[in-house]
Amino acid sequence: MAEYSQSWRKKLRIKLLVEIAQQELKGESYDENNMRRIREKLDSEMKVRWNLIKNTRKDYLERAEKILRKECVLNV
Repeated sequence: MAEYSQSWRKKLRIKLLVEIAQQELKGESYDENNMRRIREKLDSEMKVRWNLIKNTRKDYLERAEKILRKECVLNV
């Protein structure tokens, strides 16, 4: 079954956000102290790179956070 290009792009963007967050963490755990710093960094990256609206940025952040907390897995 073929995927739509929109969902494929979304997965790639979330994967990129997770990679940016992991680089920022550098082996540290994803806890409350680091969460705020990472959220701000990812939000600014999304504004600069893709000019996404607030609801879409919020959705991407939530998905990236779930992946960082290992609550779900991203298959790309």
